[in-house]
Amino acid sequence: MTPAILTVALAGLLGGGCSTFNRDWRKQAQAAHDELAGLWQGSWQSNANGHHGDLRCIVSPMQDSTFETRYRASYMGILRFEYSLPVDVEGSAGTYSFIGQADLGALAGGVYTYTGRVTGTSFRATYQCERDHGTFRMQRP
Repeated sequence: MTPAILTVALAGLLGGGCSTFNRDWRKQAQAAHDELAGLWQGSWQSNANGHHGDLRCIVSPMQDSTFETRYRASYMGILRFEYSLPVDVEGSAGTYSFIGQADLGALAGGVYTYTGRVTGTSFRATYQCERDHGTFRMQRP
């Protein structure tokens, strides 16, 4: 495990008790969702080193064409880390494209860029930073 991933994972593990992600996930499970907003679950995989794990995401509208994406990922089956980022969304009628960027800090790899596409019940995205790049694959739970 790289020092950056270990640092992010440990921060998520140690800060997990203060997280509202699971509570918000349960609350959103009861809510009505549109084609993009709501719950998504699946997996992530690094194309740089093969690391992978479970992934869940809560997508919420913010304003105009901006949505918040809140991610909770696992690493090695036991370590968890969370982060959120706004994404700019284009599209309609069941097909949406989005882009976003987040600075997760130097220890986690710095600035990550995201591009993705949601079609029906399929959520596919790629991420990239200076030391890593990979994919997210999710569907509705």
